[in-house]
This record gives sequence, structure tokens and C-alpha cells, in this order.
Amino acid sequence: MLHVEIKAEPLLQIGPLTFTNSMVGALLTSVLLILAAWYFMRRASIVPSRLQSLVEFPVEWTARIVE
Repeated sequence: MLHVEIKAEPLLQIGPLTFTNSMVGALLTSVLLILAAWYFMRRASIVPSRLQSLVEFPVEWTARIVE
């Protein structure tokens, strides 16, 4: 079986901690998702709007898979 490994490129080093391109991308994505979740939770209602339903669908789908 073919195995391909791509090494993460170091971008910044602060003391013993090295930040790689993968780590920075994951951190930016996490911040974006947390901000989006905060925004939608702040505006959530009992009877969901179309946008709220659109956002809830993948969350509920993922929760069912994890169960």
C-alpha cells in the first residue's frame, strides 16, 4: 500500500514551542468556528429560521454519527 507523508512546515518558534502551517490553520479555523457558534447561539430561537436550520443540520448530523 502506498503511504504519502507531508511534513508540516515550521513558521514561527517561540522558545521551545514551534508553530507550523498546519497548527496555524487549525487555530484559525477553530477561532472562526467558535465565533460563528457564538453568533448563532446568541440569535437562536425556539422556532428556527432557514439560516438557523441550515447551520443546525450539519451539527445534528455530526452528533448522530458520534453517538
